[in-house]
Amino acid sequence: MLIPSHISGNHCLQLEKTPNELNPFNYLRPATSIRLQDCEAFGPEISPSDFDRFKVWIDWIADFAADGQKYLPLWISLNLSETACTQPEKRIHHLLQVMSLEALVSDAKMYGSRAFLKRLLPLVDGLDLYASYRSNKHVLPAMIANQKLLTDVLVLRNEIAHGRVIPRKWLVGDRRQGADYKLSYADELTEAVTALVRFMWQHILDNNLQPIFSDKRQMAAYCEGL
Repeated sequence: MLIPSHISGNHCLQLEKTPNELNPFNYLRPATSIRLQDCEAFGPEISPSDFDRFKVWIDWIADFAADGQKYLPLWISLNLSETACTQPEKRIHHLLQVMSLEALVSDAKMYGSRAFLKRLLPLVDGLDLYASYRSNKHVLPAMIANQKLLTDVLVLRNEIAHGRVIPRKWLVGDRRQGADYKLSYADELTEAVTALVRFMWQHILDNNLQPIFSDKRQMAAYCEGL
């Protein structure tokens, strides 16, 4: 969520501390690796300011690791997003990332497109979702979050979830040049939902909103006040 990487928390490098240096002696690599979207794969590298940002999160991360289910909506959202990032099939990735967003902003009274447009859109309207992925390794156009983009993200999810064929025009490789091929609009929608999940988690962690987004009534009141 801070800086997209192929490395997950299950990677482990063991070091031996000597008086003068640290000697690596073992490296554990999980069988399942993180699969990045095209915009993530060439994004900026970690910087000192990112470590400062992470320091603000670390105490809550330790608490979450000890008992994540007391933050149930966040626990569900993070598990769905983590699972999405290990999927080789992009359609499943898209489906799970939308579900991850829904876990944050939906409740029994408002879900699906209403939750996205009433609760998520005010938080992200006008946001360039590619901004945090720009680097000197690739050129990214603007991808502005708006009502149409959120609606199309949901339409694509619904087509996938119901086993229907994705609209043919959304599968045409007529967008930007990626690492290996020209992306389609469906590819960009999957990048968009991935960026939206990352933005929401950063927004929650940076503003200490974990208690609010862990309680549906508080979440609804917070979004109502936007």
